[in-house]
Order: sequence, then C-alpha cells, then structure tokens
Amino acid sequence: MKTVEIYGKINGKMVDKVSEKLNDTSFPLENLRIIINSKGGDMTSTFEIIDLIEKYENVETIALNDCMSSAVYIFLLGKRRYIQDKCNFVMHRPYYMVQDLEIFSKLTYPMLEKLTSKIKEDEEKIQSIFLLHGLSKSFVEKFFNEVKVCVTPEELYRQNIVDKIF
Repeated sequence: MKTVEIYGKINGKMVDKVSEKLNDTSFPLENLRIIINSKGGDMTSTFEIIDLIEKYENVETIALNDCMSSAVYIFLLGKRRYIQDKCNFVMHRPYYMVQDLEIFSKLTYPMLEKLTSKIKEDEEKIQSIFLLHGLSKSFVEKFFNEVKVCVTPEELYRQNIVDKIF
C-alpha cells in the first residue's frame, strides 16, 4: 500500500510532494493510505490533490491531531476513515482570503462576479465529493448552512463518517 503524508499547510509545495509520491510507479493504482495532520490551506491546491487521489480505487484516510478546513475534504475521500481520539476536526464552507486590502478595493464588479461564481462552483464540487463518499444529505446540508462546524471524533463515528477512533 502506498502512503502519502499531508502534514502542514496545503499549498503548491504540498501538491508537488503528493504528486511526486503518487507518480512513483512501483505501487499499483489500487491501494492508497493518506495520513493527515493539517489545518488546511489553499482551495486550488486542495482540489489538485483531490484530483490526484481520485485515481485510486481503494483509499484509506487517517486523521491525526488536526484535520481542519480544506484537509477535511481530502480526509473524506477515504473509503475507510480512521481518526485519532483527540483530533481537532473543523469544517467550514470554502472561502477565499484577500491578503491585501488595497488590491481588494480595486476589484471591479465583473471581478467580484467571477469570484462569486468560483466560490459557488467550488461549493458544488465539495457537495458532490461529500455525497459521493457516503456522507448523508442532512450532514452535507448542516455543513453548508453553518459558518463553522467543530465535530468530535465520537460524533463522526455516530454519523458513520469514520470507521474507527484510535
């Protein structure tokens, strides 16, 4: 079984690291274990990692201390999901941060429309990932109706989102 570790911020460097590991042809495209200890990161990078992982038929995900924000979307790709008993599991709707207020103040209406469209597109992609990987419609609706959802490993187990707490 091929193992990929996603530790730290999800960004372009993480995409390169995961891509390099997954392009190692000494393992078949059947079994993949992903170990996650991340507070999340960039949505574009997260979607790139998801695209790499979705080639695998048998994915197992393991959440350690932190599985937050965009790291949750990667965690949910697992057919089998395991979580550490003290894991900080935090989900929220996708959002995009504008680091420079000067740049933000110069955004035109068409640019804001494009950004709004991108957020809607990303939300639809996340919803489909959630439903495709066995999350209940009520759980998905709760996720998209609340600003931030902190979920205990026990609650994830009760909702049949994780297979085992360790």
